[in-house]
Amino acid sequence: MKVFLRTCGRSVLRRAGDERGIALVTAVIVSAGLISIAGSIIYFTTQASHTSSRQNADAQAYALAEAGINTAIAKIYGAEDPRTAPLHAGTTQDPATVVPDCSSGVNADETPDCYSTGSVTYSGTLDKTDTGNTWYWNISSTGAVSVPGVSTVKRTLTRSVGVTGNNGTNGNSWTRFYQNDDSPSSCLTLDGVTVPTNFSSRGCITLENGAQVTGSTTNMQAGTTIYIDPPETNNPTSYSTSGSGASWTSGNYAETSDSHYATASISNAQTTYNLSLTDFGWNLPSTATISGISVAIVEKASSNSSTTYVVDNQVQLLKAGSTSGITNKANTSTKWGTSDTTQTYGSSTDLWGKTWTGSDIDASNFGVQIQAKGACSGSSCHVTAYVNAVTITVYYQASSIGSSGSPIGETDTGNGCQLNSNTAHSPCSSTDHVWATTNNTVSEADNTNLSMPTIDWTYWYNNAMPGPKQFCTNSNNGTNSKFFNNPSVNGEVAPPNSPYDCEVWKNGVLQGELKWDGSHTLTVYGNIFFNGNFRFDQDGEIVHYFGRANIMSSEDDEIDALVCAGGTGTTYATSCLSNMSSWNPSQNMLVLMSECSTKAPPCNEYDQGGTHCSGSKPNCWDGYLPGGFQGILYSKGTCLIHQEFQDSGPVICEDIDVAHETYNPTFFSFPSIGNLTDGMSFSDTNTATDFTLNVSAQQG
Repeated sequence: MKVFLRTCGRSVLRRAGDERGIALVTAVIVSAGLISIAGSIIYFTTQASHTSSRQNADAQAYALAEAGINTAIAKIYGAEDPRTAPLHAGTTQDPATVVPDCSSGVNADETPDCYSTGSVTYSGTLDKTDTGNTWYWNISSTGAVSVPGVSTVKRTLTRSVGVTGNNGTNGNSWTRFYQNDDSPSSCLTLDGVTVPTNFSSRGCITLENGAQVTGSTTNMQAGTTIYIDPPETNNPTSYSTSGSGASWTSGNYAETSDSHYATASISNAQTTYNLSLTDFGWNLPSTATISGISVAIVEKASSNSSTTYVVDNQVQLLKAGSTSGITNKANTSTKWGTSDTTQTYGSSTDLWGKTWTGSDIDASNFGVQIQAKGACSGSSCHVTAYVNAVTITVYYQASSIGSSGSPIGETDTGNGCQLNSNTAHSPCSSTDHVWATTNNTVSEADNTNLSMPTIDWTYWYNNAMPGPKQFCTNSNNGTNSKFFNNPSVNGEVAPPNSPYDCEVWKNGVLQGELKWDGSHTLTVYGNIFFNGNFRFDQDGEIVHYFGRANIMSSEDDEIDALVCAGGTGTTYATSCLSNMSSWNPSQNMLVLMSECSTKAPPCNEYDQGGTHCSGSKPNCWDGYLPGGFQGILYSKGTCLIHQEFQDSGPVICEDIDVAHETYNPTFFSFPSIGNLTDGMSFSDTNTATDFTLNVSAQQG
């Protein structure tokens, strides 16, 4: 071996002595290097290929896991009841759902039933332990992709879906006037007022005494019929007699229908005194167009034989106390019957030979004058005339929905519209004094908008903060322990010179607040419940509230003050009276809710209060301090809005009573109600039938 090495060494040295030897050595070295480099390239290429395959597989696994998450969420959203969505828990007893890769099979219950790139395993569990009103679906999904030469690549993602009970309402169901009572005797009546916003009634709607509906986007909805200026029928409240002949006894008995009668004992060919019945208590607009007048008289006689009977001699209207120039509608040829019979004179198109205004009808000396004539045999015979009741019906036109130049947005009615005593049209039309861009006929049963938001009173009684079950948690709050739980006491929300601050904190988080500075500023937050009633009862007081909250009562509520959404003014001129429509419900929105369900007397009253004043607006409104509200009114009973109350905001009640008085309330347009408060929409998740679902951010 040593000889061999020496021989080789000498040979190499000899070759190294010339150029050919040097070239050989260089070639050997270069070849060895190239072989080494080639090996490295092959190694690193293989490693890069594995890395690229793994990265692709990781992306595919992520996409598969995301598909599983989305499938689980879709099952929750698609379930009739999201609390019982068809998700498996991923336990031994309830294995997770697996959607395999297509080479290994299919899951016929899934869509898709397999994946071309890998498999997905997902599961979900419903956690009901949240201390609030939300339950959470906790979803986990794993995507798996096989890579040749590499272990299976997996990605796991998680996400949660909150399930919260609600009453199925949205902003549209709150942005309107709405009456829930659909009985025929309880039309939503707009009496002499102008309404510039959406309003709906499950039953009928009546516009009278010059009521107007305005607004290019206003939508009117009625389950049955919208009546525009239906005929007004009234009884007299005064009577007098004049002239000569047979006198009338107990003329006041002709005023109302009962078992008593005004009577006159008439001899042969004799006429009675004039019986004038007036003071009908009309309150028509002075600008009303009178189209007709009819008179109904309930009458009878003691006899109607061929020789002994009673007939009309005079039936005339009284204009300003006089019959001059007025047509006599007496039916002189028809004998009065011996039992109560209603005789009608005039019609919806009969003006009795005169022109009339609303002021003429409203006059206390407007009415009807009656005179009867008797016939009997013998010089001393008598026949008796009886009058039981007299009514007058006035047919007029003063109200309208939109106008020919400024139509409202839409009407949706079950039976169409009817002007005065004319035939109803379905859908509504300009013939009914209804001008709208769109008029639809939609039955009450098919109109899903004709429903009242349902409030979960039991839930909020138990969970309101502050409320009957949760008093203030801050010390020195200025209230007594029964402030929210005292049904026998009127709860004054803004007592002058008596500040308070009630806060409820849990785990370092403010849950609700009701704070009054004793002067003009009220701070509200959350859901507040009075087991009893509450009041803004200080006549003419200016209250500026800040925040978004519900104030709920188990009984009723009342406003005599001026309650503004935000603002800083301390005089009526600088308060919200200067611009009632200008408030932002996303910043300041107070919802007053009453659980009271009585209709008469009304549960809730919104007016000016009884404090007299002198001067002109805005300091004094026709003798009384002003009252008004920017916010939302809700009640299970009747809401009475009257006097010159200034209102901007939705009114949603079982019945809405807009009493027609000498002075009427003013209704202003208001902003759309978008983001609802918890009290407006939440219901106990355990018992709810509608739900709000919220998806969290994805993890993993």
